[in-house]
Amino acid sequence: MKKWFKRFVISAVVLLIAAFIGVAVFILNIDPSAYKNRLAAMVKAQYDRELVVDGDIELSLFPRIGLTVNNISLSEPGSKEIFAKVDTVRMAVALWPLMSNRFLVDHLAIDGFVAHIIRGAGGRYNFEDLIRHSSPKNTVSKDTQENTNTQIAAESLQQRLEKTDFKVDIAGLTLNKGLLGYHDTEKLSFAYLKDMTVRTGRITEGQPFDLSLSGKLGDANEKLDAQLNVNGLMLLKPLENTYSFNRLNAALTGKWNQLVLEEANITGELSINTVLNALTASQLEVSVKGAGDEQSSIRDLQASLTAPNVSYSVGDLRLSMDNLSFESTLNRKDKQTLNVTFEAPALDISPNQAGGEPVKGELSLKTATQQVQVGFSLDKISGTASALKVADVGLLGHYQIANDKALTLTLNSPSEIRIFQQSMEFPKLVGELVLNEKEQYEQKIPLNGYALSLMDEQSTDFFLTANLPLGDIDIKGQVQNIFHPKVNFDVKGDRLDLRAFLNDLKVPLSGLRKASPEENKVAQPAPQAAGDTSKVETVAVKAEKAQAGEEGKSAKPKEPQQTLTLKQELLSRLSGTGTFNFNQVFYDGLVLDNLGATLLFDHSDVQVRSVRAQAYGGELYANGAYALNQHELKGDISLNNIQLDSLLTSLGRPEVMSGSADAKIVFSSQGETEQALVKALQADIQLSAKQGQIKGLDLESILRHPEEYANPWDMSARLDTGSDAYTAFTQLKAEATLANEQVSFEQLAFVTPTLSITAKPKQADYHFGTKYLYLPAILKAKKGLKVKRAGITVQVKSVELPILIQGNQAALDAKLQLEPLLESK
Repeated sequence: MKKWFKRFVISAVVLLIAAFIGVAVFILNIDPSAYKNRLAAMVKAQYDRELVVDGDIELSLFPRIGLTVNNISLSEPGSKEIFAKVDTVRMAVALWPLMSNRFLVDHLAIDGFVAHIIRGAGGRYNFEDLIRHSSPKNTVSKDTQENTNTQIAAESLQQRLEKTDFKVDIAGLTLNKGLLGYHDTEKLSFAYLKDMTVRTGRITEGQPFDLSLSGKLGDANEKLDAQLNVNGLMLLKPLENTYSFNRLNAALTGKWNQLVLEEANITGELSINTVLNALTASQLEVSVKGAGDEQSSIRDLQASLTAPNVSYSVGDLRLSMDNLSFESTLNRKDKQTLNVTFEAPALDISPNQAGGEPVKGELSLKTATQQVQVGFSLDKISGTASALKVADVGLLGHYQIANDKALTLTLNSPSEIRIFQQSMEFPKLVGELVLNEKEQYEQKIPLNGYALSLMDEQSTDFFLTANLPLGDIDIKGQVQNIFHPKVNFDVKGDRLDLRAFLNDLKVPLSGLRKASPEENKVAQPAPQAAGDTSKVETVAVKAEKAQAGEEGKSAKPKEPQQTLTLKQELLSRLSGTGTFNFNQVFYDGLVLDNLGATLLFDHSDVQVRSVRAQAYGGELYANGAYALNQHELKGDISLNNIQLDSLLTSLGRPEVMSGSADAKIVFSSQGETEQALVKALQADIQLSAKQGQIKGLDLESILRHPEEYANPWDMSARLDTGSDAYTAFTQLKAEATLANEQVSFEQLAFVTPTLSITAKPKQADYHFGTKYLYLPAILKAKKGLKVKRAGITVQVKSVELPILIQGNQAALDAKLQLEPLLESK
């Protein structure tokens, strides 16, 4: 018996050795390259992508089954452009687990991995087809189908695995020299992760495994240069389209734009479902700490986010969060402080119901003398996810300066948010605008209206009515693109006090001003083909050169930015068009009837076009432009057939002149406030008046008593003034320039029925500050003139004599030079 058993064991061992040798001989005689076409056909059928293996496929048997594949590339869908490529893939397969229907890779090593991720139109990514369920595509050519196994080509790898209990395990993965590029075609942005390394533990479906990833982040504009490190436990469930990260610890350090990140960490638990577009997080904590570089206006920044539980699912229309809290503090070098807070104690939104505690947020900006606060709240949430209702949406804005001036805006309205229509409606906006100046006045302006936002179109239509003491003002318009706002509006009203509107409150926010599109124009990567990895590699090389100091120069220190007023600050962040139409507009007594105007604003430039109005029996036309960056004002005004007495009366000025006048004024100025603009005002003026009077001044008294205005001591005499004095004129013409609060006359001609006075060119002037007139001129008499001197009487029919009129506006003196007349006699 023992003898037969011994022979049986020996025979079995011999058979096993022979079988193993036979299998080895079979494997070693297989040509692995023969499977290239079959594998490529499977990929083509499933994903409509081209899988190309240009290098050799090397197979080894001892000490374990080993496979090495070189130069692999995968194309974009329906294209030959490269999506990803790998220089070398090496794997070692354990033989014994194959006996139990398990494919165990002892180790998987990948070198030279390059992939280019593209976010295209509508936010779609170029890899989505690789991670979602999809039917096989019948795109394999007829010739290929005849030469390959049709069943293999028709079924996806996932479908085949689902039919068996075959399991795939990877004992460990190592990736070296990886490069991952990201290109957003809509935003024209490009970023990359280079020098990427990945290390994992054992990868088994349904089991968590250790993951460690590191790499260098950068972008095409060289504004991003940071080190990324990610560690944690990853759980892959591809059949359920779920990918989870447990004990996540991600850290980012380096430079981001002009901010040096000392600390940027994310910890917690994350889970993503690619079919439902769902994100679930627990014990999530995000912290950021950094400081500005030499060119930055930021001194330091701190921000934190805590979210014990957050769940968001687009597919299921669910959102829930508990005790979510965000707060940040930004300190600027100019001693301004910006704080932002957001709180959501409890929120639960589902297809069946919605509810939760009030959601609140606030933004505040503080300086040594000023403070700006903007807050919002959502209270009494109800309805469902598809038709969410908020009983009270509140907005509170407050601006205070030097403890004595304040502006407060409050708005409240119920709201309804419709997910499928992607709309948000505020049907009953009610609030008020309060202007308060300590110990002087408080003005309250009630507001009411409605607003409708269409989120898919990024637009908001609104209508507001401001109940002012002079009458209601209606504002109707639309805001497009919330990130780069463009506003179009129409303003209509009965009467408007323009002085009250132009009373600017000063706010030094220019450092936070959004740059215009031209200021934002920096070198952007040119659009490229989806799989063109040369661009990825070029950017990586460029980044390496920049780090080595081979290109670029240190930026020049920025010049101090100028302060903008509150309205200027608002306009500097917007672009758009507005129209104004009022029955009457008041400005310091100036009254304009049926005023219409068009306002064009584009970040740094504001233009007022086609201003038209009826004024004092005539018409007014004007255009203007204001450059916010340089505080420069330019424009022109035309006045036709204006009645001067009515104009002066409405301005509260003495009615010193009457008549019908035409004028054309081309002006320019530079200044941050209205007062500064007036002081620096420069203008070219052309004035023509006819059939009027100069009241309070009798110039014809010179003709009646000429000897009083001429004496041997070269002294001046006071002109005849008084309430009853006047000089009627038939024509008045002037060409002058205004600068430094002084009018310099290039030409001035004054004609009455009995005389004319013509100023000497470029010698006469009038100063507004001192109200002083200096007018050297030539007087021409149109009637007989009698002059007595030393008992001699001289009488002439007409004469031209030099005259000098000068003095304060209320007490003018004149000196007449008679010597030429007497010498001629």
